[in-house]
Amino acid sequence: GPSTKSEFATRKITNLKTGHIEIRSFLDEADAKTMYQAYKLHRLPSGWKAQQNLTPVKFIESLDDFIRKHYDMNWSVRYNGQPLVIVFAINAAKFAIMCDTVWWPKATTRKRLEAAAAIFREISKTKVGLIEAEYRHKKFYETLVNHKILRRVGSLYDTLFQNSRTTFFQTRNT
Repeated sequence: GPSTKSEFATRKITNLKTGHIEIRSFLDEADAKTMYQAYKLHRLPSGWKAQQNLTPVKFIESLDDFIRKHYDMNWSVRYNGQPLVIVFAINAAKFAIMCDTVWWPKATTRKRLEAAAAIFREISKTKVGLIEAEYRHKKFYETLVNHKILRRVGSLYDTLFQNSRTTFFQTRNT
């Protein structure tokens, strides 16, 4: 796989506490601010080709249109009111195909794991969440497998570019 270091570098984490995390199925101004911050830092998902130097108002207008056209579901995962991650998915009957995430730039690895655990537990209550992980992020998701939140289901090849490999995971009932 690519040699770039994952932003999800993980150490041995023995306990994921998700009770203090709130999950909302709607987005609000705090989410918009988090997404604008990610936009300014060039940390939006690669498929989001936003114009450069948009004002916050123009960014939100274009973002709203983009979200409506590309996704069926979204969640905001928060800690003390601060969005840690905004998750977007496509509804495919009994599956939720997890598409894109926008992380709060200052979220620690531990908070990222806790937020991911919380959202995957929430999704597994009603659907099977399917997650495609770039190879460089595989260890992050394997940590969630070790905590019985996800199950590894296999690899797909040539997904990003020729000879690339992505790993697929699914949510588990916990």
